[in-house]
Amino acid sequence: MSMSATEATNAAAPQALRWWSASALTALSQRLDGCVREWAARWELRVEGTDVMNASEASTGMPEAPAAWSAWLGQPGSPSPCAWTGDMGEPMSRALCRALFGRSAEGTIAAEMSVHAREDLADSLSRRLGHAAASTAAELAPASRALWSGAAIVRLRLQGTETLTLWLRIDGDSVATLVRDLPRPTGAPFPALNAPVPVLAVLAHRTLTLRVELAPVVIDLGTLQSLRIGDVVPLPHRLDQPLEVRAQDETRLACLGYLGSRDGHRAIELIPSPADLQTASWADRPMNDSTSSRGDAPLAAHSIALNELHDIPTGTRPAITDVVNPLHNIRTRLQVCVGHVELTVGQLMSAKEHQVFVLNRLVDQPVDILLEGKVVARGQLVAVDDQFAVRLSEIPTPLKA
Repeated sequence: MSMSATEATNAAAPQALRWWSASALTALSQRLDGCVREWAARWELRVEGTDVMNASEASTGMPEAPAAWSAWLGQPGSPSPCAWTGDMGEPMSRALCRALFGRSAEGTIAAEMSVHAREDLADSLSRRLGHAAASTAAELAPASRALWSGAAIVRLRLQGTETLTLWLRIDGDSVATLVRDLPRPTGAPFPALNAPVPVLAVLAHRTLTLRVELAPVVIDLGTLQSLRIGDVVPLPHRLDQPLEVRAQDETRLACLGYLGSRDGHRAIELIPSPADLQTASWADRPMNDSTSSRGDAPLAAHSIALNELHDIPTGTRPAITDVVNPLHNIRTRLQVCVGHVELTVGQLMSAKEHQVFVLNRLVDQPVDILLEGKVVARGQLVAVDDQFAVRLSEIPTPLKA
């Protein structure tokens, strides 16, 4: 099945990341528990527990098949914010009938009472979640199951004539509504952020080791083993052909240069490299096989007198980056920092599971992108599929130092 360009773009678009802390899940459990207990008391059921977890952390025993879940809140035709199911995927009405009247219950009255109990629970939860209950579940679109959306799973354990387990799935927006008024930590105002440092300003004092190469030669192992001092191995590199300059341990090209001399040392005069050579290495290009000068037809070897190279006044020649920037082919590593926290050794050693430490960044503040320990850009933390990503929001202008 083909996908349009618009659909492909939307599929890869970064999405906001939502995940709930232990304190938020505890608050959600407390707010739902009171609502459920009031409903259970009306139907002579006892609540054994209300457990809430992130959708990605749902415990074993939860039905996984999408067909087992029934949407029950929201507007017809729109994605439902909530869905529920009984234990092992049992329909809600049947599960409530067991809890209210026992497994052997039959007849129209038991079935009707179970439907009323289900609708009563739906009304109670819809008021708590701030959604209108639809007249029929068939009118609702399936609820979102995306793990990054902040969806929460609620497990209700009820005791009546029989033990009953109900599972609810609540979307991230509904959870956010219920936990938005949690108390926030207070403290000193956050300091202003320093402006990002241009990338080239960070790299200005970094030392690079560049190697200058002639074209390699292809030679068989037998000839290689037989080489002796004085043999001449011809290279597939013309005298008027520039040499390639590469960063140490890099196979890709940084730039080109003509070989010469300066004060008794070999020297290289840099020139821009054509764009079609940027991603190619010597190994990608056809080369002639070579044989040494030993044998019946010795090769005539001549000494090379390298031309003395002199600097040309600034401004009379174009910069080598005017054609292709050589930095595009030198790899480096970027780090992403979401914030800092200062702790004493004692605080760190006595920290407990689920204890929360506040970072020096607000939730809506950008994260730092660092190069060599310096902030070179900032962006908003998002998620793409099951992974973190950063949408850039602040970079130096211009990018050059």
